[in-house]
Amino acid sequence: MNEQKIITRSEFLRGGLKTFLRQAAEVVDNQVEAKVKKMVTPALRPPGAIDELAFLANCTRCEDCIEACPHNAIVKAPPKFGAAVGTPIIEPAETPCYLCEDMPCIAACPEKVLLPTENIKMGAAFIALTKCFAYNGMVNRCDYCFDRCPLKNTAISMEDHRPIVNEAACVGCGICEYFCPAPGKAIRVVPNAL
Repeated sequence: MNEQKIITRSEFLRGGLKTFLRQAAEVVDNQVEAKVKKMVTPALRPPGAIDELAFLANCTRCEDCIEACPHNAIVKAPPKFGAAVGTPIIEPAETPCYLCEDMPCIAACPEKVLLPTENIKMGAAFIALTKCFAYNGMVNRCDYCFDRCPLKNTAISMEDHRPIVNEAACVGCGICEYFCPAPGKAIRVVPNAL
């Protein structure tokens, strides 16, 4: 038997209004996200950082993670980072993350924008082959990135005396970038995408 539900005019209008408001909210959310992405220079966040937009919305810039870092690897983002100014970042060329076993930065975060995780992923390293000594005639003279990588033979391996980065296994700690002796750094860590 075909049963049809009779919808009152007010139910029809409420349903239409709900649909309109839901779609309008999605459009606004997308526009806000796009504007924030334009206003924020991608930053290498400390281990356990949540999604970038949620990070920016919830980080109070309290500096507890900065103070907890035993290697002084976490610093406040300077003005060039736009809307992220004052939030905690890691600048691997200055001081990389040494992946502390107990992750004191995560334990120190009161806002829970740094959360415990078994799979740290801050970013990934990429090699500029034109700058890398091993790719430019100094094959047996440079293995700094490989030698110092805490995930040696997993994140970085050597093939024919040249480093190869496994992007999926690289956690983005920046130790390779920090120790790279090539002018202008031949290996750079790219933060997770916004």
